[in-house]
Amino acid sequence: MKNIVIAIVIAGLFIAGAVLYSRNQKLNRAIDLQTNTQIAIDFCMASAHDVYVENWNDACKTRGLGDDCQLYPATYERIDQMYKEAKDLCVERYK
Repeated sequence: MKNIVIAIVIAGLFIAGAVLYSRNQKLNRAIDLQTNTQIAIDFCMASAHDVYVENWNDACKTRGLGDDCQLYPATYERIDQMYKEAKDLCVERYK
């Protein structure tokens, strides 16, 4: 009788452990997905910023000026708008 009780307890612990392990695996997959999504968003945002800086400096060069110059409002507003749209696209793409 004692052996049967021990066997039942061991079986119960095994089943409970398997259920907890399965739930833990699902949670880990969700965390991994969220982490990978955030990494993708961060990379996309960094790329958008790189393009923004390139566009700004290219506009400076067309005016015969060096990098990080002051641009006319129409020019910098267009570049800023493209940057905002690129960042918005990063969030939309990976959410």
